[in-house]
Amino acid sequence: MLRYAIFRYCVHAYNAVFLEDRWIRLDARGNKPGVHAQFSLKKLVLAFSNRPEYDEYYWLGIYGNPHRDTMLILKKAGSLKDVLDHLPELLNEKPDVSV
Repeated sequence: MLRYAIFRYCVHAYNAVFLEDRWIRLDARGNKPGVHAQFSLKKLVLAFSNRPEYDEYYWLGIYGNPHRDTMLILKKAGSLKDVLDHLPELLNEKPDVSV
């Protein structure tokens, strides 16, 4: 497994709550020493900015369920190499809620 540590793949998912007749996205990684991501009803405040130079993406919308193809790969994979070789690069489904 350590041989693949250089890839450092990670998926961050934001939480969403329905409050005051609309969906609000939250970043649960915030509000700890060195990370300032206060809750806001007016705008999304991220704990960390996306870094395009590392192929980090921010997908618009709220998904009610985990991405089907990604979950299938994670369930079927016998090793980290299987995951890295078959993990989808794009979401092929539309979000349940557009934001």
